[in-house]
Amino acid sequence: MKNSFLVIIGYAILLLYIMGCVTSERYNTLLKQYETDTEWLKAVADDLSKKKAILEAKLDKCELQNKILSSELERQKEKYHAALKLNEEIRKDLENLVKKYPGQLEIGPEEQLIIRDKILFDPGKATLKKEGQKVLEEFVNQVVKGKNLYLRIVGHTDSDPIVKTLPIWRCKSLNSSWIFKQARYLNIKYALWKLWGK
Repeated sequence: MKNSFLVIIGYAILLLYIMGCVTSERYNTLLKQYETDTEWLKAVADDLSKKKAILEAKLDKCELQNKILSSELERQKEKYHAALKLNEEIRKDLENLVKKYPGQLEIGPEEQLIIRDKILFDPGKATLKKEGQKVLEEFVNQVVKGKNLYLRIVGHTDSDPIVKTLPIWRCKSLNSSWIFKQARYLNIKYALWKLWGK
């Protein structure tokens, strides 16, 4: 289109010269201006063509990134819906387990199973009771098995004094409350590991 426009201007100048409307001196000035404008327009057209090519390459890159991000978004949506489904399954399984042990178990925020320490341990001791072993076994069999889960064990010691049956309790330089918590934690972790295998 721009080339045809320049050709029309060139023919118009030539026609005006032939008809005698333009002097030869004026014709030469207009012709030089036409040639200058033509060169400038070609340079602008070349520059615009280069910029267009760069923008098209960027557009192609953006479209590719958009496809990658769209596919990643779909994967994340699938993961999210799978997590929601798993969360619902866990909640139902936890509710069924809690019904078996009223007052001993409850469901906390984010599908946490809260187990009262009295069912797990005798006061002042870190050895897992048989009742506690049974609760953990039911928890693993009903809630955990067959699911890809991450378990976090959190606990607090009771206010009863520690029954000092191990020589380690006699060490005054160690914090006995911390050791007591660790002993309970390790006993629960070991029991879960034996039941679940993870």
